[in-house]
Amino acid sequence: MFVWRLQTRQHKTETWVVAMIEKRLRTNIKFGQRRVLCVDDNALTMHLLSLILQQQGYDVLTSPDPITAIKVLKQGAVDLALLDYEMPQMNGGELAAMVKCGGLATQVILFSGNARIPQHDLVFVDRFVQKSEGVKALLEAIESLLPITKRVLADVQQH
Repeated sequence: MFVWRLQTRQHKTETWVVAMIEKRLRTNIKFGQRRVLCVDDNALTMHLLSLILQQQGYDVLTSPDPITAIKVLKQGAVDLALLDYEMPQMNGGELAAMVKCGGLATQVILFSGNARIPQHDLVFVDRFVQKSEGVKALLEAIESLLPITKRVLADVQQH
């Protein structure tokens, strides 16, 4: 059981950083929030994941089913899709295949309570995290695919 204390975010959704490029050229680099689409037919799970990811600084979209998720993915840029495995209409592996074969530059994490997912359903998945591994493992997987801009900001500020 996890207990989460939500804090008010006091940072802007976009940050401008001045960086030195080749020691002579100064340029503005825009760092925005990374957009994550959570797809889960369990409303409570989707809501909790959404709150946790928003607290971590991600822009979160939600979808209760794969069909709606496909429409959302086609409408705008999504950096990462966080998919449940067992859903109506199609499973998370099938949705991952549609995302990757559709030419979208979206990373895919399958986050499921089912530990026995067939290998063919993991082919188009960038990371698989079992729900039993917890939120920390999920956040680490997301970070490995979408490095948080705070780290980049810290690196630029040191120079």
